[in-house]
Amino acid sequence: MQAGFHDAMLEFELSLDMSLINNTLKEVTVYTNDDISEVLNNPRFKGHSRLLVRNADVEDFFFEKNVGVIEKDNCATTGKVKDCMVPVRGGFVEIHAPIVYFIEMNVPYAFVGDDDGIRGFVAESDLLKPAVRILAFTLATHLEWFLRRAIEVHVTDERTLQKFISGRNMSRYRDDKRRNTERPLTEYTELYGEIEALKEVRFFSQEDAEELHTIRDMRNGLGHGYSDIQDFIPRLHTTIKWLEQLANILGY
Repeated sequence: MQAGFHDAMLEFELSLDMSLINNTLKEVTVYTNDDISEVLNNPRFKGHSRLLVRNADVEDFFFEKNVGVIEKDNCATTGKVKDCMVPVRGGFVEIHAPIVYFIEMNVPYAFVGDDDGIRGFVAESDLLKPAVRILAFTLATHLEWFLRRAIEVHVTDERTLQKFISGRNMSRYRDDKRRNTERPLTEYTELYGEIEALKEVRFFSQEDAEELHTIRDMRNGLGHGYSDIQDFIPRLHTTIKWLEQLANILGY
């Protein structure tokens, strides 16, 4: 059953694909002679950190002399789009590839497409979309499942684990025990206590624990929505890193 949960989580994580965060080229395209102040103030582009640039009479988005990107935060507020355009340096990702692949590419933007050609464009700002928040919550839940498996192996003294279970949950555990309906102690733990219990038995170092707590902070903030992509992306990378490490350590 445990392996089944792991497999189901992995399957779901990989099912969240690039089509869920893709922007059509029309949605994110501006033109070289557009007024930059109008572009920056256009509500249509709100939420997009980067936009594609092309000449009005050019159809081929891979014709480099006529394609660029503007990074809105780095543009002056006056002038033409072409004045703050930079060359395309992004990669390519298949439209049905898992979103996690784009995260692991660690590029600021990429073209999205299939065998028939380019279908769209994604940038870091698209990682704030709902599908990615769902993915992040799923990854954090998967990570917590691994922590509980590690506790089962490495925290052999129940008293050690009980130190890191909240008073409310310990009360529930005692009530369940009186009714002979108690579950394993790991069913009463929470992410903070799981990290601290594993640190207590030296499964994690202090540095490891601090890094893992940033994942907990990310998960707790997901319900409120993230606005700082520079904070969110590193925590996504950290979550993926620890999932891979714990899977290797625990033999999954």
